[in-house]
Amino acid sequence: MKSKHFKTVAGLLVFIGAVIGIILGFTCEVPSFSALYDSYDHNAFNVGLMFETWIFFDLLAIFFAWLGSALEKLENIERSICGENSTVNTQKPVNDYIKAAVNSIQSKLEKVPSENEWKCPKCGAINQNYVGTCGCGEVKPK
Repeated sequence: MKSKHFKTVAGLLVFIGAVIGIILGFTCEVPSFSALYDSYDHNAFNVGLMFETWIFFDLLAIFFAWLGSALEKLENIERSICGENSTVNTQKPVNDYIKAAVNSIQSKLEKVPSENEWKCPKCGAINQNYVGTCGCGEVKPK
């Protein structure tokens, strides 16, 4: 659904850019040289500024359209993984993250080292035999 918003913004940017380009062309006029009078008496429509504005807004529109397309692909992937009507819960409670971290630490502390591992006496982490110093700074016991 959010990809449609980006594509709508892209379409609006093209329209707004066209209008602003024409307005700037009239308001920021440039002096024009008159060959008949050899002078700069009157001003002319600023075509260069109009085209620069159009190009700028078109580039912005292309960027937003690209974002919309990328988001649409991600939404399709989500729909194929989770099903058409299901939503992914991205607002997981903080307590769940804390519980997962504590469980991870407890499982590492409770693990018994195998023959090619050693357990740090200071923090209880399991290290490979080729590691001489634990991550906490404790040296491998002899």
